Amino acid sequence: MRPARPAHSVLRFVAGLALVVGSAAQGRAAFAQEGESDAPVDDQGGEDKGSGGGEAGQDAEDAEDAASEDQGPSIWAGPYERTPYAKPAFSAVVFGDQGAATVGVGLGARAGLRYQNDHPGAIIVGDAYVSGQYIVGGVQGWDVRIGDMTGPFYKFIGIGTGPEIAINQFGYGNVDLGQASTLRWTLSPYILTKVFDLSVGVAPGWYVAGEREKLSPAMSEYSLFASTGVKLSKVRVSVNWSRLELAQGRQQGFGFGFGI
Repeated sequence: MRPARPAHSVLRFVAGLALVVGSAAQGRAAFAQEGESDAPVDDQGGEDKGSGGGEAGQDAEDAEDAASEDQGPSIWAGPYERTPYAKPAFSAVVFGDQGAATVGVGLGARAGLRYQNDHPGAIIVGDAYVSGQYIVGGVQGWDVRIGDMTGPFYKFIGIGTGPEIAINQFGYGNVDLGQASTLRWTLSPYILTKVFDLSVGVAPGWYVAGEREKLSPAMSEYSLFASTGVKLSKVRVSVNWSRLELAQGRQQGFGFGFGI
C-alpha cells in the first residue's frame, strides 16, 4: 500500500508563536519507475581471455549481479515526483497562564515543493518550503522561515527530519522578545493515511543572530508540538498544539490550517 501523497507540512512558530503544523496531504498520481535493461553485453572481439579465466570472471560478475538484484533498489533511488503547493495558515497564540493570558491571531501562508520517489517498499518523502505569518492583537510581530523536511515512509508510518532557518520579531504586553535568526532542527514521527494524519515532534533551536536571550549555553530554545488532521471531501483540515521553551518563559499556541 502506497500513501495518498505523503506530506509532512509543518508550519511552526518560535519566540512565542504557535507552531502551525498543517498537514495537507492529497491523493497523488502513481509514478512508474523505468526498469533497468538486463540484456547481456557481448565480449569485445569474442576472443578467449585465457584457460578458464573468462568463464570464472563471468561467473563472478553473474553472482554479483544476482546479489544486487536480491537487495532491490536503494531507498534513495529515483525517479522523484515533485508537486508544488501553496496554502493559507491561521493560528491563535496564548501567552501566560489562566487569567493572565495574552492572545494574538496569526495570518499567513506557506508554499513549497513536496517530493517523493516511488518503488516497492519504503520510500523517501520530503517537503522544501517557505512560510510567513503576521501576528496582530495582544501579541504583535512577524515570522519568516525556510526549511526542508525529509525522511523514510512505509505504508502509513514515516519520520521526517531536517533544518530550518527562522527570522522573526515579537512582543506582547511588557515583554519584548527582540529579533532573532534561529537555526532549528526538527525530528517528527507521523502517521498518514488517505483520510487521517497524526504527528508529534521536537525541535531544538540555536540563535545565529539577534538580541534574544538564550535558554542555556548549549541550546537557545526548544519546542514540542503535535498535530492531527482529517480529510473532508477534497479539503484536509488540521489542528495543532505547541509549547515553546524560551529564556523568557514557556509559551503555548493553538493553530488551524487547511489545504486543498
